[in-house]
Amino acid sequence: MTGLSKITDKILAEARVDAAATLAQAKTRSDEISREAAVRAAELRAKVDENAKREAAEIVSRTKSSEAMLRRNALLAEKSAMIDEVFAVAHKELLSLSDEKYLELLVALASSVLGQLRADEATNRELYGEEASGEPFEVLLNSRDTDRCGASLKKALPDYASLSSETAAIDGGLVVRHGKVEVNCSLKSLIEQVRPSLEAKISHTLFPEKTEMRGN
Repeated sequence: MTGLSKITDKILAEARVDAAATLAQAKTRSDEISREAAVRAAELRAKVDENAKREAAEIVSRTKSSEAMLRRNALLAEKSAMIDEVFAVAHKELLSLSDEKYLELLVALASSVLGQLRADEATNRELYGEEASGEPFEVLLNSRDTDRCGASLKKALPDYASLSSETAAIDGGLVVRHGKVEVNCSLKSLIEQVRPSLEAKISHTLFPEKTEMRGN
């Protein structure tokens, strides 16, 4: 039994040594893993912080760009609305002219268009040998203006033109008809024709640019 006890004691002693060595190795490895994990965690935190900062900067940049675009669009919409209002007021003032002034406008429009149409017909006869169409030159008003100043306009028309018994579906102004040719001189049409050439001037008047040079 004595020999068996000695063997057992030796095995236990060696086991204790091996266990201690294993525990020491495990502790060393555990410490290494902990250090590596700490380093990795720090790297991840730095990367996350960097990405977060970059993303935040991008969000701020996009927000500023969107804000600038919205502000610019709002300003353009405001300018467009004000210019629309200018032409709306002009249209309203034309419609509210006194009978005398309104008749002068109609006579001027009719004379200009009739004269041009007749001149074009004469040019076609001279250049292309076309015969006169024989179609009448007619002026059409809307029903309100026919009652308002039709009789006076009829008297002011040249002898080769007449005031049509038909009425035109226009806001004001007139339509000149010669055969298949119709020239729309309604107030709305006239304003649309002149608007492109006046918008820039009106915009500059409403929103003048600051061009004054400041001395140093």
